[in-house]
Amino acid sequence: MHNSHGLSIDSSLTPTNKDIHITFTPDSNIASYKYRIFKNANDSLMTSSGVLDNPTIIYNDYIVNNNTPSNIVLTETGNYQLEIVTTDFNGNNQIINSGIYVIDKEAPEIVLKKYNNQTVDYKKGETEFDVLDGVTVFDNYDGDILNKLVTNYDELDLNKEGVHELTYQITDQAGNVSTKTLNINVLKNDLSIIHIWQVLILICLLPIVIYVFIYNRSTRIEKRLTKYSVEPIKKDTTSLFDHILIIYKKIILNLKSFISKSVFISKHSKKFDKYTGIVDNFHKDGLEFICSKLLAGCLVLILAIFIKTLQFKVLALEEVFIPIVLGYLSLNIYYILRYKQYRNHLENDLLQAIIVMNNAFKSGRSITQAIELVTKELEGPIADEFKLMHLQLQFGLSLDVAFSRFSERIKIEEVNYLTASLTILNKTGGNIIKVFSSIEKTLFSKKKLNLELKSLTGSSRIIMYLLSCLPIFLVVVIAMINPNYFVSLYTTPIGLVILFMSLIIYISYIIVVRKVMKVGM
Repeated sequence: MHNSHGLSIDSSLTPTNKDIHITFTPDSNIASYKYRIFKNANDSLMTSSGVLDNPTIIYNDYIVNNNTPSNIVLTETGNYQLEIVTTDFNGNNQIINSGIYVIDKEAPEIVLKKYNNQTVDYKKGETEFDVLDGVTVFDNYDGDILNKLVTNYDELDLNKEGVHELTYQITDQAGNVSTKTLNINVLKNDLSIIHIWQVLILICLLPIVIYVFIYNRSTRIEKRLTKYSVEPIKKDTTSLFDHILIIYKKIILNLKSFISKSVFISKHSKKFDKYTGIVDNFHKDGLEFICSKLLAGCLVLILAIFIKTLQFKVLALEEVFIPIVLGYLSLNIYYILRYKQYRNHLENDLLQAIIVMNNAFKSGRSITQAIELVTKELEGPIADEFKLMHLQLQFGLSLDVAFSRFSERIKIEEVNYLTASLTILNKTGGNIIKVFSSIEKTLFSKKKLNLELKSLTGSSRIIMYLLSCLPIFLVVVIAMINPNYFVSLYTTPIGLVILFMSLIIYISYIIVVRKVMKVGM
């Protein structure tokens, strides 16, 4: 059996995009024959016996009752195999299997993942344009054939302003050709501003590099001379990190003296005083915390400018505010999370402190001894608070004042009950064991009710968090897939209006949902 290409029955054809004509000429001793055609377009692999794996019959038992040849034409994309059963004049049968015939009429697919809109802006004088950046080529038979991709990039003059057509062309093994065009819009690139930024950044970085070099050099000299000298009793040397902290502290103090003249900033800084001494031991007051927030915004802005400069780009006016806001709010997020964690520890350990104090009262100890016992038995923030109260009592403060200050510091409703009870008992007397047992039972019931409430509303809170984060997640994903998708929102007047309204609706949604989900205890 031969086909139109002159190949024998045992041959396996390479993929072709032409129709395959097969002619079967039986021998002179064949009285009749029948054949079937198998197709498996999804799998081009043969089994060990040389036949298609899991074939599909597309033409079944075509019978020829004489010795005449048969013509078979294969036209569609797929992998084909023929099975012929011959019968001679003596009634003997013989099965003949052909090779694999492959027809591929599907052109390869070229995908420009990075340039979905088929247009890219390129500034004259930038680094060389990467023609294969984000480009994938896939063929249904040959697989990934990116190495066979050809372009007309060498024929383009990207130093000339205007739109240039970059053509991608690929040919698979069967001869199918696919092309795709990318428009490169060459723009004028003013590098003078970028060079100025680069110089300014180098000027800022150069003193730091020189300082580190001098410090490392002095450290090496000190190490070489140490073995020939006597170590002083009191060593005044500080590490590089300590030097940086000292310089940073001086900058904060100078900035603090400047911004403290503003009445608005001074009032705004009061809300951050609760962090100092609790989750923040570096800043003395809220003004220093504001200074650190301002410096963080400046550092993030410098980092953004540096990254843009390395890319030979300049930050747009609207892009300047984003790193400043992110840097300014980053410390807020960090300290809010730390303070929330601190408050959770206090609320969770308060019941244990009440139980320890009640057991101490049952064993005949005084209030001062009960407070001291809490500092020994417990750990964490609640132990630190009771240590502070114990220290205040030792320095002569009355029990009422110590607990009143404790209540003002942590601002927990249960502590207000505890302070009021101890104040009344201290002035009028009474059964302190009975009072503390009642407080212990109340706190235990409230904590149990709170845990049950969290368990019942857990699924609702998860849905609330998902719905709150989903818009931001979708915006980030879309921006990564197509960076130019949201450009019109902040570059056109109507886009700014839509963006402003969307932010208002989103913030209102979060506020309303949080109000609905909040359950008072």
